[in-house]
Amino acid sequence: WSPGFSLDSVGVPQVIGMHCKDGRSLELSVTVSVAPSFLSGYTKIVRFTPRFVLVNKLEQPIRLWQDSSLLHSPYDDRAPRQSSNNKAGKKWKAKVENGNDVKRIGQYEALFGRTAILDSNEVENIQPGTTAHHSALYISTVGCDDLFPFHLPDTRGDRQLRIDVGGAWNLTASFNADVAGEHTLKMSKATDLRLLGHVNTRASPHYKVVLPPEDPSLAAEWDGELGVWFETDWGGNRKIIVKGTRRSRFAFNHTDISVGDE
Repeated sequence: WSPGFSLDSVGVPQVIGMHCKDGRSLELSVTVSVAPSFLSGYTKIVRFTPRFVLVNKLEQPIRLWQDSSLLHSPYDDRAPRQSSNNKAGKKWKAKVENGNDVKRIGQYEALFGRTAILDSNEVENIQPGTTAHHSALYISTVGCDDLFPFHLPDTRGDRQLRIDVGGAWNLTASFNADVAGEHTLKMSKATDLRLLGHVNTRASPHYKVVLPPEDPSLAAEWDGELGVWFETDWGGNRKIIVKGTRRSRFAFNHTDISVGDE
């Protein structure tokens, strides 16, 4: 049962929650209004509506997640994937056509702790796969110009929402589900770190740069200009400090030289 609510608050939306499991709640919006015409002196109308409604006005389908970008950055567990079945504490898993995980669950079942099923065929033109964290809470996939009423799968956690377009795209930054207003959300392509040609590790306090480079692949990039500005540290040790590096030059593109190096 929900807590009691007043019938005297005419025209003022109220939010009521019904306990489901382990502290989760199903939240509804309640509005009390007066009946029209001569019935206004005798009758009040009580309307129960979903707490949230998603209207997709984009030209492509989107997925909606309950998740916080402060807890799960784009670089955390970021490889594009179809499923999170190998993760501990998983909150969602992909639909498997030839296995047992073929049945979708209703959104109300998630309130009782059931694992959500991510089905890439649920809506046309949604890219398969996602970069969502394995502990994110999947809500639904919504097509173009579709309207979808929903609730938060877990009202105990962060009341934050994120948008996903599928494939190798990062989820947007999170925004508060309870704060009305406009938000500008950036979509960025996910980067597979395995494909980067150079990664700045800075694993050692001392390293050396050989000029001209001995590596044949780097020798082709060497044009005789290192691209580093130095300045003298006028302290007791009289050190030479890197003041800056020039973009598109050898030091910037192919070495670990950074501002402040001695």
